[in-house]
Amino acid sequence: MHDELLFEIAPGEEEQLRQLVHEGMEGVMKLRVPLEVAIGVGETWKDAAH
Repeated sequence: MHDELLFEIAPGEEEQLRQLVHEGMEGVMKLRVPLEVAIGVGETWKDAAH
């Protein structure tokens, strides 16, 4: 099972959002199994697919 999030960001804010989302999602709580975060970027959903 997985969830997908879509963010529209201003130019120059990609790295900051990547860090924020990655740290926030993986560190949200301690679990027996680690949460893994994959981030894709693109003009279209297909371009951003990872």
